[in-house]
Amino acid sequence: MKAPFCTMQAKNKIAENYRQKLDELPFSYELMQIETTYGDTNIIITGSANKPALVLPAGTDSVISFTMAITIELANDFRIYWIDFPPRSNQGTEFQLKFEDDSYGEWMFEILSRLNVHNAVLA
Repeated sequence: MKAPFCTMQAKNKIAENYRQKLDELPFSYELMQIETTYGDTNIIITGSANKPALVLPAGTDSVISFTMAITIELANDFRIYWIDFPPRSNQGTEFQLKFEDDSYGEWMFEILSRLNVHNAVLA
């Protein structure tokens, strides 16, 4: 899989946009970064801890843009976990997830285990 960034400048711009989107969120959240076998992963958590878990995995730093409207609607009914791939370098050394093998499932299992999420809706 080819890495999405050709330059460090492009990677930094994406990271800056990511932080700006976080600053625009109209609700409170917790931001975590979990170290996994496959690389560090950004986790954004919102909603009441006593609500059912809703897990929203996404692609490279895009989760905020695509799921903000969904989150606003569902935050009262769920504990929402945005699981987001961090940017990869053009060498592909920062995040080693492959879709051709069991990497994706193993990665998700590591994350959910560390978050202590055992029952969740995965969307």
